[in-house]
Amino acid sequence: MSHTVIFTGGKSPAAADFVRYCNIHGTPDFAVAADSGLETALDFGIEPDEIVGDMDSLRDTSCLQNRAGKIQIFPRDKDFSDTELALIRAISHNKNAWITLVGGGGGRIDHFLSIFDIFSSPISDFCSETYPDFRPMDAWLPGSSDESDAQALYFLPSEKTLEIKNIYHGENISVCRTTRSFSGGSVETQGLEWEGNLFRKSGMPSLSNRLSSKCDAASITARGADFVVIVPLKASCRRI
Repeated sequence: MSHTVIFTGGKSPAAADFVRYCNIHGTPDFAVAADSGLETALDFGIEPDEIVGDMDSLRDTSCLQNRAGKIQIFPRDKDFSDTELALIRAISHNKNAWITLVGGGGGRIDHFLSIFDIFSSPISDFCSETYPDFRPMDAWLPGSSDESDAQALYFLPSEKTLEIKNIYHGENISVCRTTRSFSGGSVETQGLEWEGNLFRKSGMPSLSNRLSSKCDAASITARGADFVVIVPLKASCRRI
């Protein structure tokens, strides 16, 4: 499967963690940088194919030099965030690619919540009408101030299963809802300390769950609604 990566501003995971993630999901064949996400992409040794945003967060605007053909500059006052603009470009390039968002950790709470909304749901009814191919992203690596506690978020559509490996007993596995699904649906699980039949039916279904001491891997299946699974960044996850 093709792999598209969107780099956005804010904290990002360590470059080595990103490389390990790409060993599972494939080397990116298309990259979009949103504003200061350009700095992260270059730090990771990746030359983005496209650069979008208002560029108000770049610490060093000299990195825009010699890249004019790749840049789309937008006004600061606009209806879409820079991350949304990058997602538009990513899906326009290949709507069937595995799409990973890198960055967006730390910083302002409203920005973090906005990115979660973009990550887990079609951006808006207006955007879905304008861009009928819109869909949520597949994984989000937001980074953390404590690299040992870095996590990844995986979007889990209804009737899909996320297989989770390379995780130690006691490490957290949490399940949350998307911004479009506050109740309804169910989750079937194998290998967790407490299983899906014990999950809450609304709100945050399972917080700080963990791999069972009797198992070496876990699986989570969404039924009747979409969910988001949060795991340690180093975990090996495959969606089937």
